[in-house]
Amino acid sequence: MSLDGDSFREIMGHFATGVAVVTTVTESGTDAGITVNSLASVSLQPPLVLWSIGRDSAWFGQFSRCLRFVVHILAEDQQTLSDRFAQVGDNLFEGLELDRSPEGIALIRGCHGSLNCRSAAQYPGGDHVILLGEVESMCTARDTRPLIYHRGGYCGLAHG
Repeated sequence: MSLDGDSFREIMGHFATGVAVVTTVTESGTDAGITVNSLASVSLQPPLVLWSIGRDSAWFGQFSRCLRFVVHILAEDQQTLSDRFAQVGDNLFEGLELDRSPEGIALIRGCHGSLNCRSAAQYPGGDHVILLGEVESMCTARDTRPLIYHRGGYCGLAHG
């Protein structure tokens, strides 16, 4: 198989991932949020997570300059949230019941859990930038199955 972007995407689509929404507050005080499936834990001491954002993303500037962000781990019944934050627009937070972190970042209610992070480092990653965050606090809101993305769509997690 040739090594081109479409073929690489097809192969990587076989790797099932969880889905998260990352939120921050822009320099002008506006809420920003994006759906990601590139989330990974990096370290336990200190607790670190990483995720990546495309350089061509409409939210690239806001997230590449943010000092803090919150990762919301989505539950299987939150596909509409994933779809919402996969879009670009000014009204992504409209109608959502939100809380706020001490730093003023939107906290989406009803997620499986959230990680309140301080931006720790950024690394170039081809057409993406890898953002590393140090987890300063976390919340587990619900004990439920995760939202899973596989081969271009959502799927359930089978329990035997």
